Amino acid sequence: MTDFLKITSKGSDALIATFNSFPDAAAPLALDAFTGFVIGNPSHGLRHYPPQRSRTYIRTYRLRGGWYATPAQGKRAYIGNPTPYAIYPMGNPPARHMQQLGWRGNLDVIFSNMTGALRAATLKVIDWLRARVQ
Repeated sequence: MTDFLKITSKGSDALIATFNSFPDAAAPLALDAFTGFVIGNPSHGLRHYPPQRSRTYIRTYRLRGGWYATPAQGKRAYIGNPTPYAIYPMGNPPARHMQQLGWRGNLDVIFSNMTGALRAATLKVIDWLRARVQ
């Protein structure tokens, strides 16, 4: 299993500020929404593949299906991919050949999806607050 990406409250300043503004009881819900957005789907996030550039490079799409996130515990969650070759296209930095094919490292993908992920986390906390008020 390749757990090469750990997301905690020790991330970017925006991530720290946002998660510190949430009530402690809502932080795991927010982090689960955050990791879910970061993992994404074929259109965005870690499951997104760059356009096909080489006819000799055959995609199996096992990497896309391998992404998972552990349920958040407090302000800590893990994102991983058990695919044996995941570190080559999605490492930091990706292997040189993979960069030439358009792959970006996992942190590049996460930071480019940060706005949407923080929005998803904030909306989850708002829903949690609304449920508690009613």
